[in-house]
Amino acid sequence: MQRPLRKAAVLAAAVLLGGVITPTITANAAQWRNDARGWWIENDDGSYLVNQWYQSPSSGLWYYMGSDGYMLTNTMTPDGCYVDANGVWNPATNQGTQQTAGAVKDVAAIRKAAEAYNDWYNSSNMTITDSFVFYDIDSDGMPECIATNGNYWIVATQRGGNVTTSQLVRYSQPYYVPGGNVLCKHSSSNNGENREFFEINDKGRFIILGSSERIGGTYRTPSRSSTSKAIYDDYNNSFGQLVEISIEYEDTYRSIDAACEAYLAY
Repeated sequence: MQRPLRKAAVLAAAVLLGGVITPTITANAAQWRNDARGWWIENDDGSYLVNQWYQSPSSGLWYYMGSDGYMLTNTMTPDGCYVDANGVWNPATNQGTQQTAGAVKDVAAIRKAAEAYNDWYNSSNMTITDSFVFYDIDSDGMPECIATNGNYWIVATQRGGNVTTSQLVRYSQPYYVPGGNVLCKHSSSNNGENREFFEINDKGRFIILGSSERIGGTYRTPSRSSTSKAIYDDYNNSFGQLVEISIEYEDTYRSIDAACEAYLAY
């Protein structure tokens, strides 16, 4: 970062009060800037935020600027909040673990759900998938079943014992938001990447929430055919703190029953 000749504006550090951040207000306009090292927020007078929380006015997401002015990523902030690889703090999930260890689970209901998933799998001729893992994607206390072979994957959910599924997906990575209701399909190549965001509605249908795309150096969101990387990142982050669902063979199970027991044991 090229440091300005003037000192950075004096900004009081934001604090956590009852789990809610109280932001510092500054009269200066703020803009994202970046260099090879990272991102920072620059005011219109050339000063920048230091040891300071920043809330994006477009997405409402929170970021922390460290002692050198650069946005923190993949670490704990000085006031004890975890920010992810995109620099985002999610107050709903904080550290964004897959599930809360030791959380109360309705064991009988979850095992009954596993029976329904077994019936679905055995009757759907899903021979292309041979491995499984459970995640509670829609945060209703009842886990979804992801069937995969490492290259293809499909998500099964259920309402009232009726199993519904997402589209069978090839060569992409699934993500979800712990404590939320977001499933993200992320595919990438040397030239770009694409994300599609879904929620599971009360009938078990997978409803698309939005999508984004990068082709080379061009960034796209539903409302903009060409935009900045900062706005593109803000749009992606607006869905919440995404956590990868591993579909690697070593992280999944060879039967639905084994996936169910692993979920219950967590």
